[in-house]
Amino acid sequence: MVFRMDLQGTEDAGVQAVLMDWNLGKAVASVLAVIDGTASVYLSSGGGFIGGGQRSEAMRDAAIRATQAATTLLPQMQRTESFETPPHPEDVYLYARSKDGVYRAIAKVADVRTGSGPYAELANLMQHIITLYRQTTPAEDKPKS
Repeated sequence: MVFRMDLQGTEDAGVQAVLMDWNLGKAVASVLAVIDGTASVYLSSGGGFIGGGQRSEAMRDAAIRATQAATTLLPQMQRTESFETPPHPEDVYLYARSKDGVYRAIAKVADVRTGSGPYAELANLMQHIITLYRQTTPAEDKPKS
């Protein structure tokens, strides 16, 4: 897992990677953004999307913007050693990996939807990665519900 390894050449990047876990009720969507432009989406029900940051400049830029936004939020986040999934559909967990460790913040879906709260911008940047995958992935390659 990217949160447990050193990312070479990113030591001075602030946040090296961001992971968003969004409880959708029947499944959890996990979105990964890395400072090198890597962007992936994983679904606990199976399937997901990988490699978009290598194929799409917009996807790569979205991942980089998410790590930059997380860097500004890092002082507000809490250091953590555990990676729990959000227990309630109204919660979004945001994890940020820096050279100093892993940090977590909890956002409310209602705040994300209205753009309010300190973590709404970051969560919406991560959501944008999902949107870009939906827009650029052929229907036959999309995970089945």
